[in-house]
Amino acid sequence: MIRIPENTTIVGELRSSGEVRVDGRFQGEGNIEGTLILTESCVWVGKAVADTVVIEGIVEGDIIARKKLLVGMHARIRGSIKTPVIKIDCGAKLRCRIDMQLEKPAGLLEHKPLSVADVIPDEVAQMRLKSRKTA
Repeated sequence: MIRIPENTTIVGELRSSGEVRVDGRFQGEGNIEGTLILTESCVWVGKAVADTVVIEGIVEGDIIARKKLLVGMHARIRGSIKTPVIKIDCGAKLRCRIDMQLEKPAGLLEHKPLSVADVIPDEVAQMRLKSRKTA
């Protein structure tokens, strides 16, 4: 895990894989193959791209979460968001455009039609089918 501590300012480009946690200030562009965690003390100015983005701090810029975006109650976001899945906690403040991609990400949100067996346990489903046949 890479960590940018509080009271630290980085200006530039951040590229990494795995988990990146930012407690300090970052200005520039980040591209993370993994999870980007922006804590309550974080100020991020610029573009952030990652598989999963967790925001508790301040973000001014564009966010692209390839898999999901989790917005905590202390988050303050101004910019644009693009993600297939988003969870926003009560208390978060957003002033942005949100684009929930229509394209299905690989392996995420796969949908198949439900059958009775998916919803009702096998024994109950069999009992219901038998009672319908005898009625």
